[in-house]
Amino acid sequence: MNIITEVTKNGRIQDGIATILKLDDETFERVIERMRPLNGQMEEFNFYYVTDSCTRPDRASQLGLEEFNIDGKEVVRGYYASGSQISVQELFPMFEKLLAGFPEGSSLHTRLVRLLETRGLEAFKENYVNTNYSANSDVVNKVFEILSNQELFDKFLDYDHNQESFEIEGVKSPKHEICTAIWRIFGEIHDNDTSRELENTKAHFYIPELPKMQERVKEAYEKINFNRYIGGMYEFRSPVSGTAISRKGEEPDFEINQDLVSAVYDGMPKDLSLEEKATYVYAKLCKLLLYDEGALYKRRMERADYITPYSKEVMEAIIPGSKVDCVNFSRMFARFVNQFDGDIGAVVLASGEGSRMHSFVGLYTENVSASFDGTGTQARRRI
Repeated sequence: MNIITEVTKNGRIQDGIATILKLDDETFERVIERMRPLNGQMEEFNFYYVTDSCTRPDRASQLGLEEFNIDGKEVVRGYYASGSQISVQELFPMFEKLLAGFPEGSSLHTRLVRLLETRGLEAFKENYVNTNYSANSDVVNKVFEILSNQELFDKFLDYDHNQESFEIEGVKSPKHEICTAIWRIFGEIHDNDTSRELENTKAHFYIPELPKMQERVKEAYEKINFNRYIGGMYEFRSPVSGTAISRKGEEPDFEINQDLVSAVYDGMPKDLSLEEKATYVYAKLCKLLLYDEGALYKRRMERADYITPYSKEVMEAIIPGSKVDCVNFSRMFARFVNQFDGDIGAVVLASGEGSRMHSFVGLYTENVSASFDGTGTQARRRI
């Protein structure tokens, strides 16, 4: 968008703003429309003087908003000059500064408010929803409500005890939806407060509240394990990624054999954290159970998928010394973990295809996301 000013008075930005504010109503409405984001496309702002160099000096100069064509005929002169392109972060603070100088309700005050709104928070939210597949406007609004309100933000950090505060139209919004939206909007904020998402937002929008929101996002990242929530399934910090077979609450129903329970918990230290307790159980299962070599080779000979059909009888018959493959080991470990008291969960995962398919467990708490892959202590084989 090119704004052409006739006379140099107060500098390029100030004179360009003055030109915009003096436009007739119809032209000003065209400026507003072009300043609004359109499906992710953002107008750049160029402020010129008629005395600047141009590519077509034979064409008549256009004051105000430079039109590129009229009635299908090209009329642009194509001005250019050093320092003519004005960034959002240069221009919009000037709009805000000028706003205080005009009475509320006056035509100039109203115009400045409308100019600020074209790249403000509401414009950002609308553009974000329109340009991000499956983004939910209610969840996006809730994210910014949380980040704009200290009391609500504190409740979010203690979400489990304040779920009623995050209802959307009478329905509790799952924590993972809010966390996922925060992560996608703000990205991974580093110590210098930079992320690709934030830099892009700052380049195209003027949101004075953004620095305070960034600080709250950083605090949330420090206190909540966002890896647990982002994406269509839990993401685990492991070179191996896989497809979920079952999550907490979806596992097949079976009772762990009491002989195995006693052997696993025998000697467990008291007062372990959830993460330490899970690691202890994992190590004990690796030590107590044997790898079923026959199951592996049988499936490879038959070229069958390496997913053992679930059998309640088989799972309940597993005791110390039993032979298990990776699938049943993962099912057993996940069942132990998902019976713990506390905010912890295990997901049975599978990677690979056909006879080379392998199962393992992804475990998450508020502090960590981790993968647990069974190991036989004697043959050093992967369970």
